[in-house]
Amino acid sequence: MHFQADIRGDEQLSLARLTMGFHAQVTVEPEGVFTSAMLLGGRLATVHGDGANAGGVIFGQEETAAEYNGSELLVVNLPEASLIRRAVRASGADSGVVRLRGHHPRPEHAALWVQAVSHVHRSVVQVESAFENDIIRTAAFDYLLGLATTALPFEVVTRVPPGVGAGEATVRRAVAYMDSHLADAITMEDIAAAARVSPRGLQAGFQRHLEMTPMTYLRRARLAEAHRELLHDPTKTIKAVAEKWGFSNQGRFTRMRREVYGIEERTG
Repeated sequence: MHFQADIRGDEQLSLARLTMGFHAQVTVEPEGVFTSAMLLGGRLATVHGDGANAGGVIFGQEETAAEYNGSELLVVNLPEASLIRRAVRASGADSGVVRLRGHHPRPEHAALWVQAVSHVHRSVVQVESAFENDIIRTAAFDYLLGLATTALPFEVVTRVPPGVGAGEATVRRAVAYMDSHLADAITMEDIAAAARVSPRGLQAGFQRHLEMTPMTYLRRARLAEAHRELLHDPTKTIKAVAEKWGFSNQGRFTRMRREVYGIEERTG
């Protein structure tokens, strides 16, 4: 009998690569977590369908019988609290619940979900320097949480508070907060909370006053800091500085720096 589990994550979510070199029938009893299981090899059969279905099987909120046979799985565990926080705040609401309305990714988003999970696992979770970088890990996990609310069959029921979009003063508060937290792992929800507005209202305010999204501003501000650091100390490697400021893909960082500053990067 062979079993191997490589599980990594934080309070937002976790990803696991499971190797189950045996045959077993089990009952999955989720408590406060939704699980997306994608089959990489072997067999996974559940009362909700075969794991070979595009995007795998989604568990949550009820007991589920499952049969494993030589299974290789890539699993995403999505805490219900994280999903609620992400979905509710993104919708501009102040409270809500998340319900599972199916057990497979939505067909039109299944391929994107598989691609995104695989990319985050390969490029962030399995790369020690990227995973240990709070900015990179938080951004990657926040992206998966946001995508999960669209790609997976969740129904978000919210209560939207009264209010209007962000004005100039609110946008200035958001900019000031981002400028003072460029080296920290902050999310859209953090920025909106600091600006005292909903994420949806903040998005609208930034588009109206700055013609960009808050996350675009944050990315450009971090790029500026990385650019200054490389100019100030040419002995530092591009890879190290890029990762420090939240850019896990060195090629993309190089292209952005060239587009903004006209810099041809050295190798390293």
